[in-house]
Amino acid sequence: MNGTTSSYGNPSEVQGVCPDGWHLPSDEEWKELEMYLGISPDTVDAIGLRGIIIGSKLASSPEGWVDGYLNSNERAWGRHIYSSNSSVHRYMNVKSDGFSVRCVKDE
Repeated sequence: MNGTTSSYGNPSEVQGVCPDGWHLPSDEEWKELEMYLGISPDTVDAIGLRGIIIGSKLASSPEGWVDGYLNSNERAWGRHIYSSNSSVHRYMNVKSDGFSVRCVKDE
């Protein structure tokens, strides 16, 4: 995050660890992508596993992938896409866990 606080904006405007011209997606941006991929508006705000095959679409790999993360008390929305489940899991977690991120190209 390079000292920047979280954002609920769309776009988030938080560059964080992303290269110039890219930013870290906010929870709102993730939800927009998930609805584009097929999660219903009624389900998008749910916590836990949601959406059928959305995880595989996000990973671009129907065969699966390797789950992984690195281990502040400050929390942020995150997503898990498990190799054993084709749904996408929305959860709140501490930032210090250091999960991998996806950057979004600025418009």
